[in-house]
Amino acid sequence: MYGHASAVLSSDNILIMIIMLVLIFVVPMVTMILLRRSHITFEDTYLAGVNTGKQTYFYDAMGEPKHSWITNWYLTDLFGEAKLWSPSVVLSTAAILIYTVIALGGAVR
Repeated sequence: MYGHASAVLSSDNILIMIIMLVLIFVVPMVTMILLRRSHITFEDTYLAGVNTGKQTYFYDAMGEPKHSWITNWYLTDLFGEAKLWSPSVVLSTAAILIYTVIALGGAVR
């Protein structure tokens, strides 16, 4: 019938979408307000001994200053971009081709 359209989304779905959109803005704003009210103080790191005043040094049990090493292991020889590039391109290309064949196979039936 001309001039008559049915609802694409039900009113319940629209209500849920509105709630989600409002929460996208409300949650960060509430967090920001709560963090402004709290009085956060940054303390020196506890390094299992008496701190020397520097963030990465402490006195050990013998009274000697020791350096604390905080490092990350990136393992670029195993997981570097150069190593992962080829397998990721092959796997993503295969996934795209498989899903394309599945989609076309379902459309042809």
